[in-house]
Amino acid sequence: MVEISNSDIERIMSCLDIAIEHYKSLNGLRNSTHAWAIGQLKDKINRKLKKQHSKSTNHDKE
Repeated sequence: MVEISNSDIERIMSCLDIAIEHYKSLNGLRNSTHAWAIGQLKDKINRKLKKQHSKSTNHDKE
């Protein structure tokens, strides 16, 4: 697994936000679908980060 710093994660999430806003600003079903898919990717990344964080927090308590 590759270690990613918090600043890298913040930059990635910021880029995803920019991409979502870009596609939302354009007309057409394809663009709204792209915005939705990028949002889903962002949500998946957030869930994995929370899961990883909770595992490391629980591991640190032991």
